Amino acid sequence: MSTTASSVTESPYPMISVDEAVKIVLENTRVLGPQSVALSDAVGRYAYEDVRATRPLPAMRTSVMDGYAVITGGGPGEYKIVDRILAGHRAQVTLSPSSAAYITTGAPLPENAEAIVKIEDTKMSEKEGHVTVLNNPSKGEYVRPVGSDIKMGALLISKGDLITPQSIGLAASIGLKSLTVHRKPRVAILSTGDELMTQNSTEKKEEKDDKVALNSSASPIPQPEKLFDSNGPMLHALVQSIGATPIPLGIVKDTEAGKISKIISGDLLQSLQPVDVLVTSGGVSMGDADIVKKALEGGRGVVHFGRMRMKPGKPTTFATLSIQENSQSEIKRNRLIFSLPGNPVSCAVTFELLVATCLRKLSGSLQAPREPTFLSKLTTPIKMDPFRPEYHRVRVEWDASQQALTATSTGRQASSCLLSFRNANALLLVPKGEGVVKAGMSLPTLPLSNPYESKTSALLSPSSGPLVGSHRKHNTKHSTSLKPELIESEIGLGILDVTNDGFLSGDLRDMMGRIQGVNLRANISIGPKPTHKLTKSYLNLLSKTPGVDMIVVFGGNGFGESDRSPEAVKEIITKDAPALSVAVGEAAKAAMPNHSPPFRTVTGSDGCTLIMTLPGNLAAVGHVFDRALVIFAHACKEISKQLSL
Repeated sequence: MSTTASSVTESPYPMISVDEAVKIVLENTRVLGPQSVALSDAVGRYAYEDVRATRPLPAMRTSVMDGYAVITGGGPGEYKIVDRILAGHRAQVTLSPSSAAYITTGAPLPENAEAIVKIEDTKMSEKEGHVTVLNNPSKGEYVRPVGSDIKMGALLISKGDLITPQSIGLAASIGLKSLTVHRKPRVAILSTGDELMTQNSTEKKEEKDDKVALNSSASPIPQPEKLFDSNGPMLHALVQSIGATPIPLGIVKDTEAGKISKIISGDLLQSLQPVDVLVTSGGVSMGDADIVKKALEGGRGVVHFGRMRMKPGKPTTFATLSIQENSQSEIKRNRLIFSLPGNPVSCAVTFELLVATCLRKLSGSLQAPREPTFLSKLTTPIKMDPFRPEYHRVRVEWDASQQALTATSTGRQASSCLLSFRNANALLLVPKGEGVVKAGMSLPTLPLSNPYESKTSALLSPSSGPLVGSHRKHNTKHSTSLKPELIESEIGLGILDVTNDGFLSGDLRDMMGRIQGVNLRANISIGPKPTHKLTKSYLNLLSKTPGVDMIVVFGGNGFGESDRSPEAVKEIITKDAPALSVAVGEAAKAAMPNHSPPFRTVTGSDGCTLIMTLPGNLAAVGHVFDRALVIFAHACKEISKQLSL
């Protein structure tokens, strides 16, 4: 019996890109409200408001060294010791030109003291109660002025900042006992599937002979058709690692369609106040038993997408459910529902791309919710999928011999093979296509969110990795035939995209590829009208990214109120390059004579990193790029000179 085209089951959901999916998720995500917590509970949370100093530090002039407080002008000689001042105690004397007070580090100075003579510049006098000063101190020497560490009213923590142990120290230093932070997202987790059983299940396989378990904590061996639920515990841990609160709902069987519908429709979730997000795993494909999508479609919510153009994770679904805040309120808000695939790798990857991004925004982070990508060089060939781009699990490390980040596949990439995640610290973005990506080529790479491993220590060898701002020698090979996704060369370029829709397409990469020896190392898109702080923060991040030698900021450099890229660049650079700014400006005027001036150009360097601004319009970039090609080439040549030192 033949199958006709009309009998083929097709999904009603169009397949969208990962970027489109992330955009939809963020558009439907609202930051959570405030909560006051003790300092001891604030680490890992995001500040709800600015925190400013309510007192200067130090509040009095204090000593930087152990030594003697004196009035200057007396020169070397003998001084009578009239007081002994320890940290935490005030001076009880007024000094004369011939007297001194012994003082410890951090202790407040006598009111009329002008300098500190450190212990090393004195010796004990033969005269009892006296000290011999060996030098002539100048006014203010080894004196810490009032407010020299923290001025009154200084900004200690900004709204949206991640609270770190250092933030806690700052807050404690001005006497705060608590901080106002954004509430933690509460995330309900549900696993689906007849084949699943919990680790505490009594359902087990009958054994004919007694055997000693290899792991004494292991659960009973299940029947061969059954599986232990790995997604539930994994999602629980992933939610915790982001800083959110997991709420396990257990396992629902595929045959319990009514129960799933009750959960999805919100009847059960309504009683779990305040659950912000529901994450389900399994039941989102095209089979008869995949009933989660059907429950979403039949509920009171809105399904925003049901397929993504990616591998693994194509059937990932996102929906929102409008719920009432509480029985006394008429205010409604969206509860976010992520239905992830049942295969554990697909579940983990789509959590990383979508759910983690959502949770960061809910938690109050003002930084770009998605981790920025960087480029890493393949150590072995990787086969491409002809239909979908793949998020390939890799281990990224610094290779000192190549002076580059390298990516090594973790092995078999089946969506059911969770073992391939064991040593992975990043996802390699392999484009769709025929054939393979050859070893030695560079691809965009997304670091995995892992609070238990330092990204720096994971990516850089402690003995041979590059130091931020150090002079680095690069591979001298030049690429003669560049493709948008596959770039190999020697000058590391970082791009900060401040445009409306993130236009960084293959066309722009081709433009950059026309300068021989340029390698796009990092590409961050933060969208239009970012805050000054956000732009500056990502410029700092790019300037510290291994292998990035030149940063180009596209967009945000016009003359509107929200165009703040030049101001952010000025705060980052330590040395201006006015001649290069003028040259780029002249090229822009020649390319766009009807727009005078078309944009503000700022060029300078931060250590060994060159930073410059260009327009945020792709056509304008093309015009300016053609005219400024020789300028870029000159800039690259100058960078090469510095890097070869």
